[in-house]
Amino acid sequence: MPASHRKHVDHCLNCGAPTPGAFCAACGQEAVDAAVTFRDQMEDFFSEVFTVESRLPQSLKLLLTRPGALTRAYNGGQRVRYVTPLKLYLFASVAFFLVLSVSAGRGNAHFEQKGNGYNFTLTPTPANGTEGAPGDPSLSRPAPDTGSTWTRPEDFDAWLKVPGHEKELPPFLYPHIRSFLQSPNGFVSALVDMISRASMLLVPIHALFLRLLYWRPRRLYGEHIVFSLHLHSFTYLLLALSTLVGIFASPAVSSAASGIVMLGALTYCVRAARTAYAEGYLRSFLKMSIAGVGYGIALVAVLLGAMAWTFLQS
Repeated sequence: MPASHRKHVDHCLNCGAPTPGAFCAACGQEAVDAAVTFRDQMEDFFSEVFTVESRLPQSLKLLLTRPGALTRAYNGGQRVRYVTPLKLYLFASVAFFLVLSVSAGRGNAHFEQKGNGYNFTLTPTPANGTEGAPGDPSLSRPAPDTGSTWTRPEDFDAWLKVPGHEKELPPFLYPHIRSFLQSPNGFVSALVDMISRASMLLVPIHALFLRLLYWRPRRLYGEHIVFSLHLHSFTYLLLALSTLVGIFASPAVSSAASGIVMLGALTYCVRAARTAYAEGYLRSFLKMSIAGVGYGIALVAVLLGAMAWTFLQS
C-alpha cells in the first residue's frame, strides 16, 4: 500500500530503474524516499498480517476439500490468491506441535527395563490425575527380576547398586538418565521442540522420492516441494485434530480417531497425487505407496535421531 506521506522518487532506491509509477517495474519496490517512520513499520506489519489472514481461509478450504487442487493451482501460477506453501506448512506445523506439546505435558514419562532392553515410556495421565504420577509407589516399588521401572533418580541409583547391573549400561549414560528422571516432562518438551525442527528435513526428502517416481514428464524439484508442503500441512492439521480428541476423549474414542486419521491421510495422499500429477488412481496409489515406505524409513530415522540428541543434551 503506497505511503501517501512519503515523497515519490524518480528512480528506484533498490535497483536504480526509472519509476514513473508508484512501484518500480523492475523489482517491485515502492517508489518512495528512504525515510522510515514508526507509522511505516506498523503499516507494513498490518498489511502483511491481514494479507495472509485474508488468504488463509481460502487456502485452507481448497487444501481440505479438494486434495491436490491447491498444489495444481500454485504450480500453475495462481499464487497471489493463496498463502504460500511454506507459510501454510508453518501454520499447520505450529498448530500440531503446540497441541502435541500440551498433550505430552499431561503424560508421565519414565524408563522401563525389560529383559535386555530399555524402553522410554510416556503414559497418559488418568482422568483423576493421581494414579501413575511420578513418584507413585505403584511405579517406584521394586519390580520382578525380569524388569524394573525408574521414575526417579533414586530408583535408578538403587537399581545400579545391584551387583552386575553396572555392566549393563555404559557409564556415560548415567548422568543423562538421572537428568531425564529428574525432569521427565522437561525432556518431553525438549523432544517435541527438537522433532518440530527436525521434521522440516522430511519435506525435501519426501520431495526427492517424488522426483524419482514422477520423472516423466520432467518437473522441477520445487514443484515436488510444493506438493510435499501441502501434503504435510494437511497431515499436521489432521494430527492436531486427532491429538485434541485424545486429550479430551476416552482411550477408545482416541484410538478410533487415530485409525480415522491414518485412513484419511492415506486416502487424501492418493487423491492429492492424482490431481496434482494428473495420473490415474492405480498409478498414484503405487507411487504414493513406494514414496510412503521411503518416507517412513526417513521418519523413523529423524525421530530416533531427535530422541537420541535430546537425551544426550539433557
